[in-house]
Amino acid sequence: MIWIALAHGATPEELAAKLPEARAQLETCATTGCQRGEGARAAWLVAVGTYTETGAADGALAATVRELDDGLFATLPDVLRESATEPLSWSTRVGGAERTAVVTPVSTGLPEPFEPGSADLPSPPRRPASLTIRAVDAQQQIVPTATIRFVGEGDLHRVHSETGLWTGTVLYDRDGSERYFEKGSLVTFLVAAPGYAPSKVSYVVSGRRKGFVTVRLDEKSFAADADANWAEKAAIASWTEWSEAERTFVSGPSNDAELAATHARQETARLAREWMDLGGGDEALELCLLTGSLQLCGADR
Repeated sequence: MIWIALAHGATPEELAAKLPEARAQLETCATTGCQRGEGARAAWLVAVGTYTETGAADGALAATVRELDDGLFATLPDVLRESATEPLSWSTRVGGAERTAVVTPVSTGLPEPFEPGSADLPSPPRRPASLTIRAVDAQQQIVPTATIRFVGEGDLHRVHSETGLWTGTVLYDRDGSERYFEKGSLVTFLVAAPGYAPSKVSYVVSGRRKGFVTVRLDEKSFAADADANWAEKAAIASWTEWSEAERTFVSGPSNDAELAATHARQETARLAREWMDLGGGDEALELCLLTGSLQLCGADR
């Protein structure tokens, strides 16, 4: 606890006293919104508090700190930084997905400093394209629990629960590099939601600065036979729990509800992979893909 006190200039007792307020701030961020700095500090305190109280590293909270404030993320202990998985969905709307992309302009070869009045003006910075993805069902109604995973990227993106939309300008690959949506580039992504069959889409970014793709999801359910192996039964039971957790989160968004849905999804992915390894075939693969865990399912290509 000493390093925590040094980081905040407070005693361990004073830091512990801040946790209720930090947890309340996260609830506010999830329901009505907040500033990036407020969300980052609250997520930092709750992540550290949870770890010191229970010994459990919360990967979603650690990833939320990383999403909102790289500098603050660097002050987390190694065990928390290494546990980072996917940030809470509200943080991507505050930060990552809607950050202004900074693109270095192509060198013009002009001497420095540039002399005003020259006819050879430097090219302005490129503005990356944005891509909006909309998830709908067979009746063209939005799917509020849909998620989007791009091939090669480590983050899972939730659509907005009221509009069914996700918009972004840049992807963050697993090696930390940035990949912008540029004219002519090919992107492949998976749109999935519990209760629907996953849909994998390849899209060529057009010349327009704002691309828009509507993805239809068809209903899909799973049922285990009486003689099914343990992995199939466990995976389908976990899928049922995850579906209910997602409905709970969408009907009343909160930090706790989102964490519960995230954990249920991760458990479903793990069990679906077990089912695949025991010969579950296409059904097991489809359930695994529903969780958006492309790398775990062997489909990240």
